[in-house]
Amino acid sequence: MSRSGGRGPPNTLPDHKSHKSAVVLVPKGWGYSASTSDGSHPEISKLLDWIQDVRSSHDRHIRRWPMPHITLLYPFAHPRDNALVYEQVIRDLREACRTYPASGEERISISSGKDGFGYFLHSKKSSTVYLKPQQKSWLVDLMQHILSFSALLSDYDEQIREGGRLPKDSVGDDEDVLRQIIERHFSPHLSLGQWQGRAAAESAIHGLMATFPGPIQWDVRELCILQRDGFKDPFRVVDTISIGAADSDAGSD
Repeated sequence: MSRSGGRGPPNTLPDHKSHKSAVVLVPKGWGYSASTSDGSHPEISKLLDWIQDVRSSHDRHIRRWPMPHITLLYPFAHPRDNALVYEQVIRDLREACRTYPASGEERISISSGKDGFGYFLHSKKSSTVYLKPQQKSWLVDLMQHILSFSALLSDYDEQIREGGRLPKDSVGDDEDVLRQIIERHFSPHLSLGQWQGRAAAESAIHGLMATFPGPIQWDVRELCILQRDGFKDPFRVVDTISIGAADSDAGSD
């Protein structure tokens, strides 16, 4: 089994996966080297300020996940925890993104009404409220392209198995089956925080709708690779990979 590097609990995952690495979408305008927007996109900056204000009050994960994000692959490969496969995983992901037939219309759109929000009910007393992208068909296309690109990448499929809750054999290798699974079980979302159950989540959404600075959309041109040193440390963006365009192998950290 892989290790947690002596910081935090043991990582009970196969040797090619770590909870200290993820592949995500980060809203355009977020400063990768700081915890604030870069200010070059005023509308997005306003959205990011709103998101972080909500998260600072309600998201217990904000310290470990400081950036607003939509998760695609998690857990993922970490250069220390999964050294034997890391370089190949990154090469495969770069090539999968390079060969993705991007249309130039890849964007995240969030409406200002109730359709722009959702929640996961974990138990009677636990729920997560999130922002919900309105069009996910291109995200389904991208996930299918990545997961079907190589046998190695295909195993990073927890996000289409409801966080790994569905059995591995429910996905299968057939392209049509894979797409059906992604469409049914992949729920791209940007978490805002945790509330106590269904009624609290629905009440929170009603209140959040009144202050949400939307509708809003942003173009997506790249994936962000997140890493952290220990399980309790904050994630940071260590690299970006362009979608649908040639990308160099050099990191951005």
